[in-house]
Amino acid sequence: MIEIERQSRWVSADSINLGFAVPKTIQTGSKKHRSNSFFSKTKANIINIINNVEKFITLQNDYSDSKKSKILIVDDSEDYLCVLTNILRQEKYSVLTANNGIEALHVAADEHPDLVLLDSFMPDMDGFEFMNEIKNRRIQTRIIMRFTSNFSLKAVVRCMELGGCDYLSNVFQVNDILNGIKQSLALESTVNLYMTESPLILKKLINEVELLEQKVKRISVLSIQQSLLCQELQKENRELQRLATIDGLTQVANRRSFDENLNREWRRLAREKAPLSLILCDIDNFKTYNDVFGHQTGDDCLRQVARVISLAAKRPADFVARYGGDEFVLMLPHTKISGAAQVAQAICSSTRALKIANVNSQSITLSLGVASTFPTHKSSPAALIAAADSALYQAKEQGRDRVVARTCPPI
Repeated sequence: MIEIERQSRWVSADSINLGFAVPKTIQTGSKKHRSNSFFSKTKANIINIINNVEKFITLQNDYSDSKKSKILIVDDSEDYLCVLTNILRQEKYSVLTANNGIEALHVAADEHPDLVLLDSFMPDMDGFEFMNEIKNRRIQTRIIMRFTSNFSLKAVVRCMELGGCDYLSNVFQVNDILNGIKQSLALESTVNLYMTESPLILKKLINEVELLEQKVKRISVLSIQQSLLCQELQKENRELQRLATIDGLTQVANRRSFDENLNREWRRLAREKAPLSLILCDIDNFKTYNDVFGHQTGDDCLRQVARVISLAAKRPADFVARYGGDEFVLMLPHTKISGAAQVAQAICSSTRALKIANVNSQSITLSLGVASTFPTHKSSPAALIAAADSALYQAKEQGRDRVVARTCPPI
């Protein structure tokens, strides 16, 4: 069969160079689409034609070596043009150069290069605009795009849709450049040889290869688009999961998220034999405040209080949640009762400092119940919550705007 050197990142259809790049494996969600399976199914359609032209392999190699392919390098970097020109001339290529897309269009129209090595990002006219103009003017050439600053899957898709046969990254690897040029020119060299030897066989081969090229390009584009869609869906799912754990009004965690985190921290601290404290916070006389000032003002009050409590959560493991209508909870892992009481006093003082006007010329205040314990594998968080709730009730009974703390012994 026809053997043409290929880079390891590409697959071959039984070593037939189609003149464009096909990703070996494109990840799309949980499945992988492999181009090899597609080629193996379609290979039988052209196997007879390939057998008829195998006798030209040796001639093709001699022909490719003797022909000086004409390559146009388009880049706004003089250093890059100079270095690559020297490299390609050492490889016996005829080299043309252009500093921008507009100049390159004139050169391509006059000189008809076999291959264009194109910079994707240039002033005045970028690589994509150049490819579009080449397509509109029906200038027959093959194009390899070198991505200098805007490489992405979308950019690769666009390059392929505009007729690009391969692409290179910005990393200057001489072997990658030479291999890409040789692969892209190989099909053209073979076509020119077969044209003189067997036009009828060539015509059939060209038709099959063009059909195969269209199908593979379509599959590659669809696979990349599917991969991008999966990434977008994953991003949206993560956002939905986040929203499912957040209280929409106050933007702190909701009750469901608190219950999950409390159970998880309970098990962790039971293994570590470390303390866990809870602070239950309730806005004093909030129902009266809501009735007098209205629900919108009440919502704003809830947001301000939630912000004060959130600022008291200093460590990554500290967790704030809206526990009920006007109740909030702060979970403090690795914190004993004395430390939790200090945090609660700071929250109480900060809320008072907000000076949110309440009825009878009073300000909005908080009552806080604090409880602490050492979790065990045989106990549950319910007893700790009950102890904090009891302490909160006691703070209300003692006149509100205060902190009551109590230790919950392990069960």
